[in-house]
Amino acid sequence: RTHTGYAAGFGAAPRLDAAAFGELLAGLRRNGLLGGYSGLLTGYVGDAEVVRAVAAALPELRRENPGLVWLCDPVMGDNGRYYVSEDCAAAYKDVAPLADVLTPNQFELEALAGFPVRGEADALRAMGVLHARGVRTVITSSIQYEGEGADAGGEAMVRALASEVVGGAGAGA
Repeated sequence: RTHTGYAAGFGAAPRLDAAAFGELLAGLRRNGLLGGYSGLLTGYVGDAEVVRAVAAALPELRRENPGLVWLCDPVMGDNGRYYVSEDCAAAYKDVAPLADVLTPNQFELEALAGFPVRGEADALRAMGVLHARGVRTVITSSIQYEGEGADAGGEAMVRALASEVVGGAGAGA
């Protein structure tokens, strides 16, 4: 099972653990390739030690390329339930301020900000909490407020909000 959000899974692809991530990073270092990247993209990790290893690698990656942007999709869960362990969720909460761009869904935004998002004002306040912690850009997807969820024709609605700190010091600044 490779996707913890789906009971049937999608096959048996190997997962990257912290040791393998360290080996990958060491290989890039040995081959002089650490400075060749302008971005780091992380999505579902599912292992607290890997989340922490990525965060620990950021200073070196940013030394090699000061313009490096980390886009972190903190895949922790959705629809009211976690896909990851409590330790992994805590690791995401710890490292989220290091991200330049954070793309949580509503459930993850609530988990990272520490309070429920029941309307647009709550969503913007939660995004503000993440900005105050150091995240420059927050793009929140899959937002459905209480009492909402369908348009006039009965179709489900999905909202997305984006906010960015302008002129301030974001992550890595």
